[in-house]
Amino acid sequence: MFVFSLVSAFQSVFWITFSGIEDVTIAYFNTNHDVINYWAAAGPLFYLIFTPVVMWVFSRISESLHKMTVCAALLLALGSFVRCFALFNPTATWALWVIGLGQSMISSAGPMLLISPPKLSENWFASDERTISTAISSSVNNLGSGIGFVIAPYLTDLLGIENFLISEAAAGALVFIIVIIYFPDAPPTPPSVTAKRDEVNTELSLAELPAYLKEIFTNYSFIILAIVGGWQGGVLISWQAMFDQLFSDMQWSPEFEGWLGFAFIACSTVGSVIGGIACDKIFHRRFKLLLILLTGLLGGSLMVITFCFNSFLSRPLITPTKELVVSMMVISGIFYGFCSPIFYEFGVELTYPVSATISSGFYTFLINVFCLVVLVVEIPTTWVNGMAGLSVAASALALIIIREKYKRADVDSGKMGFIQV
Repeated sequence: MFVFSLVSAFQSVFWITFSGIEDVTIAYFNTNHDVINYWAAAGPLFYLIFTPVVMWVFSRISESLHKMTVCAALLLALGSFVRCFALFNPTATWALWVIGLGQSMISSAGPMLLISPPKLSENWFASDERTISTAISSSVNNLGSGIGFVIAPYLTDLLGIENFLISEAAAGALVFIIVIIYFPDAPPTPPSVTAKRDEVNTELSLAELPAYLKEIFTNYSFIILAIVGGWQGGVLISWQAMFDQLFSDMQWSPEFEGWLGFAFIACSTVGSVIGGIACDKIFHRRFKLLLILLTGLLGGSLMVITFCFNSFLSRPLITPTKELVVSMMVISGIFYGFCSPIFYEFGVELTYPVSATISSGFYTFLINVFCLVVLVVEIPTTWVNGMAGLSVAASALALIIIREKYKRADVDSGKMGFIQV
């Protein structure tokens, strides 16, 4: 899990590189904000393009986790290396295209890493350890973007942008070497009954595909879960991207706004780990109740932030202070992180024996769809806070009609025999 998490974190760090040093990048490469925004938008854009392909290809091959991670690490190494060619003539037009190519390669690794956490947990961990494993391996990517955004300005000041990009390329090569040296697909002894079954029957044939798709799209409980989780993730990612605009009236420093965003990401990582432990040890078969409660609390904490700004009214209902906004940001981050691994693992339970790669791929695909919708549609910035809070809180109601099932857990415990699609 450490090696996989390392690859996932660096993918996010490399992807966010130029967003954290916009002014330096614009001056050095003689470009503008629109180009940098495109490089950042390559992340969700390429996710939408490649996720269906990744879901299909890696459901058809054996040792898919190993091959998926090796391929992602190779893309990171190549992408970060390709970007360095732009340093030979940084003001040339072709240099921007070269960086765009490198960013595209780095972004293409995203689907391979973000749909893999449930597969990693299933291959390597027992049934009462899966949620914490999924929590860690899925949250490090988000944490990587926060770390990358914060450290990029400091390292650029220390090393210069040329040496900074070269050091990232060296780090990418090192990560790839580590994956090549040691990253087996599964342990010698399967940790559970379902892991043993999947080890024997891993390849999805073309003839089986219609049955798997039917199982996914006629499972209304999973569709509701994926839509709610996708909307929650998508709207909050886009919400974070608008922090500088949302807080512009407060006249807070860009540094404070940056640390505010990092605090949300860091707290969501902590919340994800806490949630994973709680789900494995306390709420092992109570995902639905826990999600309803957490989603409602998340929506409520976001609404407090909304009332601090003139989102819908001419003046805020609550006097905004740094202390209050930071407190609500921390609480919101913890609740958001707590929910994330549950969406992954609950989706796998509802759709088993469909591959975990397919169910998690569909869920993360919707996150990026909703993120792009919010960013592309010209929603007034002042509405975004209120939309985030109200929509997340309301989505808790949709979770009520989900029919709770734990098919994979029942097979592992012996309550149910093997299931065929």
